[in-house]
Amino acid sequence: MTDNRTTPLDGITLLAPWEHTTARLHEVLEREVAPGHPLFGISTRALARHCDNDDVLFALTDAPSSFAVVHLTWKGAPDSAPNYPSAEYYRSLEEWITLRMTPDHAEYEAEDGD
Repeated sequence: MTDNRTTPLDGITLLAPWEHTTARLHEVLEREVAPGHPLFGISTRALARHCDNDDVLFALTDAPSSFAVVHLTWKGAPDSAPNYPSAEYYRSLEEWITLRMTPDHAEYEAEDGD
């Protein structure tokens, strides 16, 4: 199914290794977080994924931060450690672009040149 809704990333060119996604990765995240995890019970929407690992950028609703990059475990259930899946939080897309996407791109380009 194609997701035709607008996203916060509309009009933003993602730099490799980040790619837009319409996959229903919020469902994976919901299965992985347990009570006590900062994302438990938070409404999320997957916006982009890192093509070389399991990191996904989510938009958050009704949360202290607006965005999070979550390293999905793909276990299909919560981890025994309450802080997994691990997450990095960003107040804005500009903060994510500066602190995460741009450095990831520089690393990706450097590795690609080897």
